[in-house]
Amino acid sequence: MTAAIDLLKAIRSGRLQDVRAVLDTGVPVELADGRGDPGLPLGVACFMGFADIARELIQRGAKVNVLDNSQATSPLSMAIRGKRTAVVKALIELGA
Repeated sequence: MTAAIDLLKAIRSGRLQDVRAVLDTGVPVELADGRGDPGLPLGVACFMGFADIARELIQRGAKVNVLDNSQATSPLSMAIRGKRTAVVKALIELGA
């Protein structure tokens, strides 16, 4: 679980290079949140406004869409809740 925590810390700090370094160790890009739903790393990046990190996560296999993008934990909803218009635009460009 330490590697997963390292990934979340790197995302929260907004350090793209650190995110890449952790992912390069083999940490899965689709970590579950507290309810067991996948997508926690991308959700955090979207909510905090890190479009570059969101793009990196998606390029490495994070799902830009969930079954219902209106869910509060979907990447798009997280970006909207965080008032991160640049991330919303990036997600739309990437297929959300």
